[in-house]
Amino acid sequence: MPENLKSMQKWFGLLTGLGKDPNSLASWDYEFFDPDPNKLRDLCGKLDANGYTFKKLRRDGGSISVHPGWVLTVEEVATHTPRSMVVVIDKFESLTKESGIELLCGYEMNRPPKRAKVRKPWGPLWDAAIAKLAAKQTQIAAAFPTCELDEFFKRATGGTGLFTSWLPFLSMPVNGSSVFLTDMRHGPTDDGLKVELEPGQYRVEFRGFVRGADRRCARLRAYREGSKPELGKSIGTVSTDLATLGFYDPKSFQPLKRRGSEQFFEWGESAFDTSKSSHGVLIHNLKKSAILPYVTSGFGDGTYPVFELTQQKRRIGFEVEFISEAAARQRAA
Repeated sequence: MPENLKSMQKWFGLLTGLGKDPNSLASWDYEFFDPDPNKLRDLCGKLDANGYTFKKLRRDGGSISVHPGWVLTVEEVATHTPRSMVVVIDKFESLTKESGIELLCGYEMNRPPKRAKVRKPWGPLWDAAIAKLAAKQTQIAAAFPTCELDEFFKRATGGTGLFTSWLPFLSMPVNGSSVFLTDMRHGPTDDGLKVELEPGQYRVEFRGFVRGADRRCARLRAYREGSKPELGKSIGTVSTDLATLGFYDPKSFQPLKRRGSEQFFEWGESAFDTSKSSHGVLIHNLKKSAILPYVTSGFGDGTYPVFELTQQKRRIGFEVEFISEAAARQRAA
């Protein structure tokens, strides 16, 4: 915490020079991060025993650390000098070392309350915070993927012959000027194809191949909501090594991608749900639309053509062909 101490000493000196008492601004917030909420819950008991007050709990999708996790904020109302603040920070660091929990920040200065806060038991506050976050996560996540693909892989739905009609997958915004189709192993890689698109809300759909009990992804497309897409020219190919293709809006993932390809891959690998290997949506930050839908690719790994979708000669989406009609007939023969 040497940087925190240095900046705090500078802040104390500035206020003193202005004729103000630096100890009058004496409320500090401390934050602790860990992927496991139960470790933070155990830490609450230790903090409570040391006189620190539970303030709030929030879910972090990976903006703080590479992996998603939980952030616990506790509040201390006290007066400090730089020297006494070091004692507090050392105490927190010793608690976090014992538990393997990350201390995010040393302090944050706010005006103290007009009267001392009455300490409340941290247990009910923790339970209320967990319930609130669980309800919020359920409401937000439900707005993204639909259940049609889950049903498809249980049984064939819609369409005739070897292919289904187009099944809805999800609706997602594109904030930048392109999307990137990426080979998943299981995290996103730099191997893929960039497709230029206009910003807007995009509808993602899936067309299934059905042969007896065999159900696979035949085609995947995304197009601007409200438009009527027509299949256009080929704009390239994509390849997969583990038969899984995903795509994402690079602009929405900028904060994570700045950390490098390896950390971007590690995040995707940790978020990958092996119980839904046929399809799914990796969620990094819902508020910033940083999500990554993925599907399995046809009959397995390989190289697949990508076509543009147009309306009045204007590109409004893309479509990937995993199983051609010829390949489907050959498979069914």
